[in-house]
Amino acid sequence: MSSNDLRDADNGHLVATLQDSLSKLPASMVCFSNSLRHLFNESKVTGQDDATKKFLEVRDNTRQNAVVYTEKLLPLSEKVVRSIGYFADYFEDLEFEDWSECLDDLIDDVEKAEGFCDLLKHMHNTMITNLKANEDKAKVGIEMLEKMSLQYERDSQDLKSKALERTDSAETTRTWGNIFAPLTMGISKAVCDSIARQGDIVAKESTALATAKKENADIAQEAVALTSTYLIPAVKDFVAGLEVCSMFLNVTKERLTKMKNKGSKGTKKPYYLMMKKQSTEINRNCMKFLSITDMMRTDLQSIPSNVSDKNYVDTWLDQQLEEFRKQHHDASFLETSKKWFKSIRMGSGKKPSPSNQSLGQTF
Repeated sequence: MSSNDLRDADNGHLVATLQDSLSKLPASMVCFSNSLRHLFNESKVTGQDDATKKFLEVRDNTRQNAVVYTEKLLPLSEKVVRSIGYFADYFEDLEFEDWSECLDDLIDDVEKAEGFCDLLKHMHNTMITNLKANEDKAKVGIEMLEKMSLQYERDSQDLKSKALERTDSAETTRTWGNIFAPLTMGISKAVCDSIARQGDIVAKESTALATAKKENADIAQEAVALTSTYLIPAVKDFVAGLEVCSMFLNVTKERLTKMKNKGSKGTKKPYYLMMKKQSTEINRNCMKFLSITDMMRTDLQSIPSNVSDKNYVDTWLDQQLEEFRKQHHDASFLETSKKWFKSIRMGSGKKPSPSNQSLGQTF
């Protein structure tokens, strides 16, 4: 097998890995958004006990992560996936000669796409760190909840017993009231009925409180489990997918650069034909991802927000961009990123073809 054949095989494997990754990204994203929506809109606990107060603190921190995701990470995720789709468009829509003339622009655009993909990975890893910190805090809450649940169960049984006693007492009081009613001209009946009604009220309140305490413990347990079982694994799966996208963009950039420097059709044409065969499927997977982002946005926007969230989001973004700059030593890309984040608008938009818009204009 020649070196060109080996390179083609390697590229074919890389593209196949990208296809597989792109096809799986929507599942992890939907899992993330659905879990957050369920956590905040269905798993509602009260803050009357120390254990549930601890959990509510965890939940509020997670809510802030959801706002960050809605306003910053989701649009950036769309941007990265679109950039791969735009790249595929050039193979799908352009003939070889026209494509060859675009190499300089393609290399520049792929490099920018790689930068945004790396930034997106960095932000997701930070979110994992935040969620893990919350998970550690939640573990303390779980221990408290387990003790609380046992106590609630004992309280529930005790309150139900008292409720039964109150009910029996109320019935007994009514019975005595009826017995003495003829002798007291009905006064004893009225007094005993009033006492009995008070007994009924206390009995119902005790039963309701017992039920509420038990439900509170069950809901809190379920909500904490959502964080460790679904939220964190979903973000990890997404980061794993981004690793594949980043590797694809990096290898593609290097391959295109070598093609440009050699200036030979011998290496360009086989690569072009291989990518042209894959471009439709790449685009299909990109559109599959983009088609679910509006649903994710709806899920995330249904989570109650707080007036302090906007300041949190802005501070969080500034910190992430600065950390990324220090790690990658790229001040120019930092400025490009800041400009883009200022310009983003909510909504997925329509993906134009390269005949109407170049890759460079998407950044």
